[in-house]
Amino acid sequence: MAERTVRHWFKRGIPYGKPELRRKQCYGFDPSSIPYVTERWNQGEHNGLHIFRELQARGFKGGSSTVYCFLRELRGYSAVIFRDKALIVR
Repeated sequence: MAERTVRHWFKRGIPYGKPELRRKQCYGFDPSSIPYVTERWNQGEHNGLHIFRELQARGFKGGSSTVYCFLRELRGYSAVIFRDKALIVR
């Protein structure tokens, strides 16, 4: 880790060891894409680039980092089901 990075964190008073404090927030994922992405995820497709390209073919206008950010949230769950506009985690 660079010295400049360490100085930056000390100056801010935030301990570097907490990843939730340095992780960027995810905004703007299209809610209509959530069922498709969770279905593909549960089918075993965990490659973000493949899912992003499939979404583009379906008319998704967002960027790849938006998809990656959403997939990062799914990585901690064994199965995710989308029903009635709510995520059900198993």
